[in-house]
Amino acid sequence: MFKLSLQYIKHYKKRTFSVLVAIILSVAVIASIIILGQSANQANIDSIKYDEGSYHAVFTKLDNDQIEKIKKDKSIKDRGFAEYYDSVALTDDFYLNILRADKEYIKLGSSFSGNSFIKEGRYPEKDNEIAVEEWVLNVLGKEPKVGSDLQLKLEDRRETKTYKLVGILKDRPEFKRSMTLQAFLPISDDFKGNRNISMVTFKDENNINKLTSLLAKKLNVKSDDIVKNTTLIEAYGKLNNIYKNNIFSLLVILVASFIVIYGIYSISILQRISEYGILLAIGSSRKQLMEITLYELLILSAMGVPIGIILGLIVSKLLSGLVGNVFTEGAVNISRLVITKEAFIIPVIVTAAVILLIVIAVYITISKISSIEAIRKNLGLREKCNKKIYKKVASGKNLSIYSIVTIRNILSNSRSFIMIILSISIAGILFINASYLSFLEERQVDNIADSIGYNSDYKINLVPGAKKTDGLSSKELERIRSLNGVRDLSAIQVIYSRLMLSSEHISEPMYFENLNSTPYIKDLMNGMLVKNLKATDKLEEYILKDNMYGYDDKSLAKLRKYLVKGKIDIDRMKKENLAIVRIPNPINTENKRPYVANFKVGDKIRVAFSNKGTNSEESWKINYNDDSYEYKEYTVTAIVNNLLDYDNYYTVNNSVDVVLSSDIFKKDTGITQYKIISINKERGVNHNVLYKKIKSIIDKKPGVILRDLDKEIENFNILNENKHRFINAIVMILFIMGVFNIANNIKYNIASRMREFGMLRAVGTTNKSLKEMFLAEGFLYGAISSVVVIIFGVLVQYILYNKYLAIYINPIFKIQYREYLIVIIINFIVTIATTYLSSMNIRKTAVVDMIKNDQ
Repeated sequence: MFKLSLQYIKHYKKRTFSVLVAIILSVAVIASIIILGQSANQANIDSIKYDEGSYHAVFTKLDNDQIEKIKKDKSIKDRGFAEYYDSVALTDDFYLNILRADKEYIKLGSSFSGNSFIKEGRYPEKDNEIAVEEWVLNVLGKEPKVGSDLQLKLEDRRETKTYKLVGILKDRPEFKRSMTLQAFLPISDDFKGNRNISMVTFKDENNINKLTSLLAKKLNVKSDDIVKNTTLIEAYGKLNNIYKNNIFSLLVILVASFIVIYGIYSISILQRISEYGILLAIGSSRKQLMEITLYELLILSAMGVPIGIILGLIVSKLLSGLVGNVFTEGAVNISRLVITKEAFIIPVIVTAAVILLIVIAVYITISKISSIEAIRKNLGLREKCNKKIYKKVASGKNLSIYSIVTIRNILSNSRSFIMIILSISIAGILFINASYLSFLEERQVDNIADSIGYNSDYKINLVPGAKKTDGLSSKELERIRSLNGVRDLSAIQVIYSRLMLSSEHISEPMYFENLNSTPYIKDLMNGMLVKNLKATDKLEEYILKDNMYGYDDKSLAKLRKYLVKGKIDIDRMKKENLAIVRIPNPINTENKRPYVANFKVGDKIRVAFSNKGTNSEESWKINYNDDSYEYKEYTVTAIVNNLLDYDNYYTVNNSVDVVLSSDIFKKDTGITQYKIISINKERGVNHNVLYKKIKSIIDKKPGVILRDLDKEIENFNILNENKHRFINAIVMILFIMGVFNIANNIKYNIASRMREFGMLRAVGTTNKSLKEMFLAEGFLYGAISSVVVIIFGVLVQYILYNKYLAIYINPIFKIQYREYLIVIIINFIVTIATTYLSSMNIRKTAVVDMIKNDQ
């Protein structure tokens, strides 16, 4: 049977070539999708490491013995240590922490390598030497100059000490974003007390949570004293568990590969069915026929899989570079391609599965007919069914004779016709939905940028403990807005407030229970959602500590992109007591509900806030409202699921937030100052020069911090563009390979019917009529496949939208009109062009040669 399979491969060269091309293209698509998908995941990890730190876990409140155990632990790859030394009080609740730390501790706080974390100078070596990040020096009002003296009033030691500034460190994005101020002294030989910290990474990135728990048990450290880099850990899970995280994608690839390869192979089976009948008649078993199919496909796969993998590698490399220039402005540093063993294993597994499915499909086809029927190419009931259809087609009054012949020709090969339509449609559906996922990912990056404050070049915030009346006035904002180089400015007011709730408003109690158990909420706030200790009405049974914001017109307009329900009517909001409510919708909450609180458009909400002049941490802990609290009632006009900016303290972004227009906010609270200001510069303006101009306006304002985020935003965008580059490369690969597969399928389908076309020419069909038949067939392929693409493309998009509804920030269901139009146009171009070019080849072939053709 093996020798017979080889003879089939050698004799039917066109069939062999078409099946081989289908295998090569399918394997190339699988390999390139895995390579580019893993590369996108790696680019995501690079972005997280830069923005949130490359550490896996932080262990706090360690003593010297525990530090020694960490130093000796063999499961740890990198370890950094820091010891609390003292602090400097900048306001009542805002401190500069001074740490004795090693270089590794600072490097793990971002994605630094070697000494790249040092911008200028060196790391401290003596006790009177200090190193500070540049942004921290700016907050302290000190000139970032190596060799200068830095005088600090130490809180615990109750003394003022002068240090020599020997190193200016690069800003660590996570600490800069959260306004966590630190300065560094050289590490000590032994660690005193239990206020020591260790950042670690583990050698085994697949089991970070398990290794963290094991290490915690060895050290006898409580879970409250461990901080995990959960975002990075989840990203490692996607990178390292390709089978677990991509089951659905692999199934889609399997089905698509089966349809593409079987589409061509099934035509080959139908063409050689009479030969199988002869083999059955002379004593061959159906099992032996299966062996012929199996050996044939195994031989072709042995040739096609290696070529496909190599092609996938080449295409991945080419497109990952090309797509960056197509989809992004300017040059971007490309993350390396991640080539894992799965890029070689999965194509083999999928190809083996496709071979098995094809063998089963062929067996089912052959088992339904006798040897006599096979010799006559009589496929039984299908023929009877087709005869009825032929009669209906033949009765078509508006169809030409050649259109009728074309349709009957298609129906006589209905299986191959269906497989071609499926292969064309799947290619289009995959391209459209890959493009939709790319759109969702790009939108998600923009939303994350808002969430972490990377939505403006400069950010002005107030420190904790600032008075309610502190901030920038409208006049000061106008002075900044009028500076040469400022493109736009938006401003937000904030007050720490409380929502009065009944139990009906709480849709996800476990979310708040988990929050209340976290150290920050438990120790500093005495709970976020708490029982109202002085409740007199069931409608105010609970207090939910929250932030109430006042947005200017520009900020309200920008907030519309996060709208879930209702309407943001700026004019009405400036005149009426209307509020926008932002409700958290975390992933995997206990009851799987999308939002943690139950508010609807039109609901009345009651908000309480203190009229005292300060926002002290002591007042946060009180779980009732005393006489200093005022109450205001608002009507919910809209629900959103994200804000443009969050206050960095109190509830941050964990609670329900209330947004008013700045006009109503001022009227109800009496606060006229702005506490969060976003400033964007014009293109080409030197960010350092503009920074100094802005700083000169706010320098004398108490508790005001100005941060220049130009570099952080640039790096954030570069790293995310790298990730998006790989995603776009996947889209391009699906598009290109889809076009080749469509052309290959149609070309072979027509070539396999060469004898039929020869007979048509023999009975007098002209070349012009033959060309019309081919064009009609191409048009039918394009029209029917386009309809299938539109119907199932929209359906799959909707399924993806619902999947990402609970994962991404405010994803939107958007029909990719441009992509659908591209697919439809390409479908018609490829199908009509392929059939037309095939017709040219047929018209050049002698009639006798066509009738003799056995391909």
